[in-house]
Amino acid sequence: MTDQDTASRSSEHHTRLTAAERLIWTGQRLDPGSPLYNMALAFDIHGPVEAKALAEAVRRLVDREPVLRTVYQEKHGRPIRVVLPTLDLPLEVWDLPEAGVSDAEVQTRLEQRTRTVMRLDGPLLDACLVRRSPERALLYLNQHHIATDASSTGILFRRLGEVYREVLEGGEPPAAYPSFLDRSNARRDHRPRIDWPPQPRTGGTGPRRSTPTCPCTVVPGPGPGGRPACESPSDPNARRPCVA
Repeated sequence: MTDQDTASRSSEHHTRLTAAERLIWTGQRLDPGSPLYNMALAFDIHGPVEAKALAEAVRRLVDREPVLRTVYQEKHGRPIRVVLPTLDLPLEVWDLPEAGVSDAEVQTRLEQRTRTVMRLDGPLLDACLVRRSPERALLYLNQHHIATDASSTGILFRRLGEVYREVLEGGEPPAAYPSFLDRSNARRDHRPRIDWPPQPRTGGTGPRRSTPTCPCTVVPGPGPGGRPACESPSDPNARRPCVA
């Protein structure tokens, strides 16, 4: 491997796929012309919507959230997840006034848009604003399932609303939501620490058994089974045997 190859690899910031991502990636590769993994929702917004401010909110959100700049590529025959440094994601605007276009026709057009297959190595989010009247609009958001699920789409809509308000009011950027990796690392950091293999006991020859730390508050009096009792952090009235 040359120095140039090493520099190129380090600048890509790619990671391997999770088991769930690999299943979806494989399914899409087996049927590349299928929109099966598209997850589209249309949010009915009552009130005025400034298209330019919303387009700026989309741009800022993509800049701040790595998951919206994530694409999936192949390297040496294996799929990898790549977070792009920048990604252009324009907001398309349709003017379909209620007086001339029925709700059924709008739904048909959006369903046709949903059948467009997303490339795994391209943007995995499609956004469109449908203006129905000065006081009503539809915000169409479509994401590939490899990058989202049903609950995450709702988070995306709420997050976009926060950034849109920031654009309108010129306020401070909202705090970023933790990524999947951040949540995974947080759960890992809060697991009880157990030494393995057991370390020898100081001044003796026998092994030392690791003892988990009890996160509760020890209270006077015996608990179940005659052992010292603890209060549960979530329910002070609940007592259980102490593990400390």
